[in-house]
Amino acid sequence: MESTAIDPGVINEKMLKSAIEEQGYRGEAQRLSQLEPINYAKITSIRLEFLNILKIDHLWVLTNLTKLSLNYNKIDKIENLHMLTKLTDLDLSFNYIEKIENIEKLAQLEVLSLYSNRVEKIENLHHLERLQMLSLAKNRIKTYDGVAKLRLLARLSVINLEDNPIARDPHNPTSEFVAAFLPQIKYYNYTLIADETRASAREKYSRELRKLEEVESEETMLRDRMHKEAKEEALLKLCFVEFLNREALFHSLFDASDSVLNVDEKSAELREGFKKRYLIIAKELRDVAVSEHERRQEEIRAFRECIEDAQKETQGKAQSLIENYLQEKQDNCLDPSLTPDERLNQMWKTLMEAEVLLFENIEAGIEDFRLNIEHMIEEFFHRAQTCLNKIREADSQYLDFLEESVTEFIMLKITSSKENEIPGGLKDTDSIANRIIQMGQRQRLKIDEIKRILVEKGKAYVKEFIAELHEQEVQRNRAKIIEINYFLDCEREISGSRVS
Repeated sequence: MESTAIDPGVINEKMLKSAIEEQGYRGEAQRLSQLEPINYAKITSIRLEFLNILKIDHLWVLTNLTKLSLNYNKIDKIENLHMLTKLTDLDLSFNYIEKIENIEKLAQLEVLSLYSNRVEKIENLHHLERLQMLSLAKNRIKTYDGVAKLRLLARLSVINLEDNPIARDPHNPTSEFVAAFLPQIKYYNYTLIADETRASAREKYSRELRKLEEVESEETMLRDRMHKEAKEEALLKLCFVEFLNREALFHSLFDASDSVLNVDEKSAELREGFKKRYLIIAKELRDVAVSEHERRQEEIRAFRECIEDAQKETQGKAQSLIENYLQEKQDNCLDPSLTPDERLNQMWKTLMEAEVLLFENIEAGIEDFRLNIEHMIEEFFHRAQTCLNKIREADSQYLDFLEESVTEFIMLKITSSKENEIPGGLKDTDSIANRIIQMGQRQRLKIDEIKRILVEKGKAYVKEFIAELHEQEVQRNRAKIIEINYFLDCEREISGSRVS
């Protein structure tokens, strides 16, 4: 049969739908799956191979994709993958890709293959901390630049760089360079690196390794600090208090015009003292936010366990009912007083009643849980407000002392006939008072705005989380109803064929 050529093109919805249908269910299950629109969120693996694809696009609809193969196409650029944050396996072999790029968001990636492309440099891989296997064989890599950065990938254990220009020097095999500079690599070109080979390679490159390790020590300290800061930032966001990150709230209380009040060392010391008090209160607020977040997470875990227990109990009863029916049917001891339809209708009613009861109970449980979480959020608001009030009090005291200090400074300059040393706009006590009042009003408004944002974030969190729970239960319920009907429809067809 003569094959039909595929015109070069871009990934689109039609292509995705065709691939999903071809790689999905078979037989009756396929027919049933086609009765409803494709739920792209349920797709975790897809192959788009030998399709003459020129450009990667439209994959953002596959938000839960974990495995993607784009082998044997005409792709020349890695792009539009940033939404696939759950991707663990990416195969881009046999394409025309020239640069490793646009994969920094793929933090879950474990396997990456760019075999047989046109890549010239190893780069932009150091952030893929979960990467375990990397294939860059048969490319155009001419330099070892970038290889040393792969030392940062502690989980990387398999790498292949063969059939590249760098692998053509018989006196300096790539396998030796990898063995020396990448201690975590166990397999090169899918061959185990022997201990003797590694020891010999490290001896050969000992001078270069010493220099590299010195530089790495400083880089490791910097990287650890940045990782710690990023982790803290993510935690504060989950706790609704990201404004505490890197003293953001404190710095937001001042603007450039306030610097005119820093007239001498005493005023600078007052500001530093206010900052120290702020940092103590901010830590208290941070600890409150984290403890409340952990308390909510524990409540969520307990709620999910209750839901799972209820689902397992109902599923167990349904499973026993079906198994008993199948066993009785196999042993030819079904109740003879019931026709096959009556028996199946009775089973359908029992299963559906149990499922409806479970659905209603879970929905009611979600509403009770909503009230509980809302109460916990309110408690957090109250504790957070106490801390914000402390910041306002500290700010008020700072402003009182600052006004007194600046006034004293101005009076001293006036009595000493040194008016020319007085900053502009601070000629008398009224001008100082006005500036302090303006500064205080702006700072109080900022603190009130933080409270408003805090409340909005908390309420939005509850609303979105409860909506997600309802949606999950609706989807589970629909899937279970389809499963029940599908089983009983199959049984009706079997019993009907026997009667005929």
